[in-house]
Amino acid sequence: MQWRKQIFNKGSLQLGIALGIFSLLFKITSCGFRHSFGYDNALFAIPSGLIGSFGLLHFPNTTVSLYLMLKSLQLLYNWGVAEKKVPEVPNFSMIMYGFFTAVLCHSTVLEAKSMRPSYFKFIENISGGRLSRFNMKSFEAFGVQSQDQADYIIKKLGIVKSSSNPLFPLIV
Repeated sequence: MQWRKQIFNKGSLQLGIALGIFSLLFKITSCGFRHSFGYDNALFAIPSGLIGSFGLLHFPNTTVSLYLMLKSLQLLYNWGVAEKKVPEVPNFSMIMYGFFTAVLCHSTVLEAKSMRPSYFKFIENISGGRLSRFNMKSFEAFGVQSQDQADYIIKKLGIVKSSSNPLFPLIV
């Protein structure tokens, strides 16, 4: 049956094992700190999370890791605001999303082959088709062959530059 293949495939089981080990190590460490010190403290979550992250080595997926990192930073910020330890920044989630998107853009321009095809297409779509038109020959001085990598990925993904203009103008 199709649903059995989806549930019991190797990737799904590895993700379950990795998240289970993460939770187990986190809980063991957190409870160990709580019983050792005799009280509970939210700061115990930091070393517990770092130790628990060894469980994610069973499923080395950058997408899952980046998502967990983004959510951890968001939760840490929300906790800091609630405890009045961090100043509240309006639209912080959007700023963080923009920062990580900028990191993706930077990585996609410099080393296109290191990016997942879905990320490359995402950056291509949000740029209005500008990424495939970007002249990357100036980065050749860094020795990363950015233009060759981009041409290879564009050809591999079948991105067609039907017109010389982007999909939408930058001016709103």
